[in-house]
Parts: sequence; C-alpha cells; structure tokens
Amino acid sequence: MGYKWHKIIMKKLFIICLTLCVTSVMAQSRVRCDICGGSGERVAKCTNSKCHNGAIYCESCDYKGTKDTRCSNCSGSGSLTKYRNKTCSYCHGNKYFPMERQEKCTHCRNGQRPTTQNGQTVYINCSYCRGAGTIPVSYKAACRQCGGRGYDGQESYSVTCNMCGGRGYSSSRCTKCEGKGCYPCPTCDGYAKIKQKCQSCWGEGYVYVKD
Repeated sequence: MGYKWHKIIMKKLFIICLTLCVTSVMAQSRVRCDICGGSGERVAKCTNSKCHNGAIYCESCDYKGTKDTRCSNCSGSGSLTKYRNKTCSYCHGNKYFPMERQEKCTHCRNGQRPTTQNGQTVYINCSYCRGAGTIPVSYKAACRQCGGRGYDGQESYSVTCNMCGGRGYSSSRCTKCEGKGCYPCPTCDGYAKIKQKCQSCWGEGYVYVKD
C-alpha cells in the first residue's frame, strides 16, 4: 500500500512541475540569438596551438619541403680519397735515361783499314770510326730508382663526390608535406577557424526573453 501511494504522489508532483515549466515558457517570447545570429554556431579561432593561419609547419623536413640524407658514397664528407702512382722524382716519369757507350768498330782493325796503293798494301784511318777503333752507340738505361716504371710508390688525392656534388648530403622531397614545408591543420582543415556550439543559446539559435 505504501508503494502505491508513493507512486501516485510522484506522478502528481511531475504534473505540477510540467505545468509550471509550460506556464513559464508561455510567459516568455522566443527571439533570435544576437551572438550567433540564429545559426546556433559561432566561429572561433582554431584551438590547435601549432596552427598558423590554417597551416602547420612540417617538423619532419624543418619547413624546407626537402629532407637531407647523408651521402652514402662519401659518408657526408663531400669528397672521395683516391690513389695514383707517384711520379719518380729521379727520372720525372721518363722511365729511361739516354746513354752512350763505345763499341768496337766492325769496319776496321784498331782504326786502320788496309788498302792498295801503287801495288802496295798500306793502312789508312777508317772512315767510320775516324781512326779511333770504336764508335759511339746510343741506348736507353732504365732508371735505377723506379726500375723503369716511371713512378715510385703511390700518393693520395681528393676528388669531389660525384653522387652529392660535394655537399655531403642528398635531398629528397618530403613525403609528409609533399614538398610544401607545411600541411593543412587537421583541426580546422586549413581554415584557421572552427565552428563551435553557441554558448548563449546552446546551439538552438534563439533565446527566451520575458514578456
């Protein structure tokens, strides 16, 4: 029995409160909200702290649109070390020295040649060696320092890296910002402003004022 009476009392209280609310609403006029102009929404600045006029600077490429990667060919130094043969300082790369030696003349004997004059054999100076008995012969002697190779050991030298052009790094397009250096803010879609529910009319577009 107590539960039944409690239910009846609660039902009557609900009817009384509903009547009061309807009476209060009927005593007020509904007018358009001046804050949102009746749209129920208000435009506010983007709440993303990284947003700059609707764009977010790409930190992946440091706002440049390209990413620098250390050159794998030169390890970032921009140059390559190569080796070449070191020119012999003694023969200056000529390998051989022109030399001359005396050889025995094959056209005479000790510079004298026999000939017949007036039926007698006489000896005269050889016209090839001019009586010397030897003739000069030119030849090439190999350099004693480099052994006729023209170089003595190797030396190192530097050349510009052909892969990075001496910069030490290679640039590639940033895939995050597509080479632009920034990308649209995901909060405001690049508009720098967002729409929020009007706090004055709670998104209804109108407010109630007493008559």
